[in-house]
Amino acid sequence: MTYRRGIGAGTSEINSVSTIVAAAVQEQIAAIDEISQNVQQAAQRTEELSHSISSVTDAAQKTGNVAVTVLQKSEQLSGEAEKLRAEVSKFLDALK
Repeated sequence: MTYRRGIGAGTSEINSVSTIVAAAVQEQIAAIDEISQNVQQAAQRTEELSHSISSVTDAAQKTGNVAVTVLQKSEQLSGEAEKLRAEVSKFLDALK
């Protein structure tokens, strides 16, 4: 009888420890799932940010190109205005 009680107590203790270990494993699985979701969200946000940065870079490059074109055209216009001023001056001198 004493052996049966000892075996019964040992079995009960093993079941108790097994239950505690199983609960701890479930908590670890839940924590790993949450970490995995957070990492996936961070990766998605990083990808979105990368696309945004790429769009801003493209826009800045286009703006730079337009600025260069505007500068070239304004230099051409300035040259044309200088030629026109010289022609008007010649014309006015001829009228005198």
